[in-house]
Amino acid sequence: FFLVFFCLFCFVLGVFFVFLFQIDYTGTEPSSPCNKCLNVSWDSSAPCTCTINFTLEHSFESNVFMYYGLSNFYQNHRRYVKSRDDSQLNGDNSSLLNPSKECEPYRTNEDKPIAPCGAIANSMFNDTLELYRIENETRVDIPLIKKGIAWWTDKNVKFRNPTGDGNNLTALFQGTTKPVNWPKPVYMLDTEPDNNGFINEDFIVWMRTAALPTFRKLYRLIERKDSLEPTLQAGNYSLVITYNYPVHSFDGRKRMILSTISWMGGKNPFLGIAYITVGSICFFLGVVLLIIHHKYGNRNTSADIPN
Repeated sequence: FFLVFFCLFCFVLGVFFVFLFQIDYTGTEPSSPCNKCLNVSWDSSAPCTCTINFTLEHSFESNVFMYYGLSNFYQNHRRYVKSRDDSQLNGDNSSLLNPSKECEPYRTNEDKPIAPCGAIANSMFNDTLELYRIENETRVDIPLIKKGIAWWTDKNVKFRNPTGDGNNLTALFQGTTKPVNWPKPVYMLDTEPDNNGFINEDFIVWMRTAALPTFRKLYRLIERKDSLEPTLQAGNYSLVITYNYPVHSFDGRKRMILSTISWMGGKNPFLGIAYITVGSICFFLGVVLLIIHHKYGNRNTSADIPN
């Protein structure tokens, strides 16, 4: 009975976790609106923009979490994970101008120290996603919140800007240069002082490396404003993508994911697949053991010799 109960429990969890909405915007298909951006490179002179229209069949009632997802991207590679300088990221002024050798070959560029140094920072995700609702053939902008997406300990403990006279980040980062693949320096990631430099939350989220080659990272929050209205109503929507991040060279894929939080946490397709797989195995073993018990369970196992 325990095996049957566990099997049903796994099936229920699997079905619960597997539902979420996602759009693949890699653009490998010729019919995709983003196909024109497929061969974008780090040093492209101008960003490529594409728009994907989609329909939500069901409303999202509570707060919505927007993620970007990458596939075939190995953030768990040993040398990649080590390619950073935590002292520099914590605002240490000496490490700012003399980064760790672990950052090689992204330690210096043109005889200037790179800030932030290392392969993780150099490969930071930089696509821009905008979401609109289509009402009477007009686009209505959906506000996307860019703060509150990083872990509190990362934002307030692990990542800090350099210290010095005044709060002018341009002066504090003087003598350093931007990562090779970045279009602009770290002190220009945002216009708001509390979300700029090393404490920029998009940067902090990227620096927390993923354990698997297919992963997703929190990009924006969509808060529910009216308790009587869903956060995202069922209907037509438009996703506008500023396509900057190249993945075609390593057969990667990119996705935009919309999800909600429930009492069991976020919806995750990996957990859903895992639970359904375990439930299926348990069910199969239960049937096999039942057949074995029915066929052989009533045999006389007594060692007594009959008269």
